[in-house]
Amino acid sequence: MAALSVANRVMEFPFAIILGFGQGYQPVVGFNWGAKAWKRVRESYVFGCTVAIVGAIAMGAIIFLFATPIIHVFNSQADAEVLALGLLCIRLQCIVLVFHSLGSQVNMFYAGVGHAKYSLIVNFARQGYCFYPALLIAPMLLGINGVAATQAIADLLSALVVIPLGIRALKIIKTKETEDQEQKISMKEVS
Repeated sequence: MAALSVANRVMEFPFAIILGFGQGYQPVVGFNWGAKAWKRVRESYVFGCTVAIVGAIAMGAIIFLFATPIIHVFNSQADAEVLALGLLCIRLQCIVLVFHSLGSQVNMFYAGVGHAKYSLIVNFARQGYCFYPALLIAPMLLGINGVAATQAIADLLSALVVIPLGIRALKIIKTKETEDQEQKISMKEVS
């Protein structure tokens, strides 16, 4: 419990940054969607996903490399077993942090454009229908290491939902752009 508690406290920092970035992105996409500025919607989506991925890789790499001293900040009396389990948990979460970050962006896109159903599907993936099966199965297969790996496994499984819905978001934007162009052409023909 001590190792998982420390790991959760450490990972709250990048999670808070990811959430803050996503919440800052949501009104941008919402305003541009409402204004039918499809090019800006696409550009902001691509920019947001790119920054989220690069930021997650950078944060993950830093935390991965400095995991041992970070754990000692939160638990200076950590014995070898707590340290090893905490390191495993933190480092596995750092490896899959990119999926958590991308999931936040995709979730905020759908929330910002009013597609609540898809936003809900993405939102529940990580801590819901991907987490609980991992929580039940990983410890049976991997023992205590499975407990430490549960959140990372859930993040990895959530990528099976996030990536297709992220690609679908691009298709939705492209459809809106095409419809808008066709409408402009037909308006010119009528004039």
